[in-house]
Amino acid sequence: MHAYVTWKHGTPHYVATFEEARAAVREEPTVGERVAVCVDLVDVDTSKAGVLRILNSRGGYQTTLRSWQGTARGGLKECRVEKQA
Repeated sequence: MHAYVTWKHGTPHYVATFEEARAAVREEPTVGERVAVCVDLVDVDTSKAGVLRILNSRGGYQTTLRSWQGTARGGLKECRVEKQA
């Protein structure tokens, strides 16, 4: 299952659509806060074991497919995906 993660002030927030992720950037009041927002498109593990880990609050497994960084004008600029361990 694909989802978008917006990282604001080091805290992840999951949303369903790219438009919702982009709105999270636009709602930041200052330029500095907009450029600090990162958005990741992730593939969340929805296998039985993955769902049980999520439900038991032990975190799930996800793979980052694409990443964006907020811009000063409230847009998103695609950036390189960091390799995952």
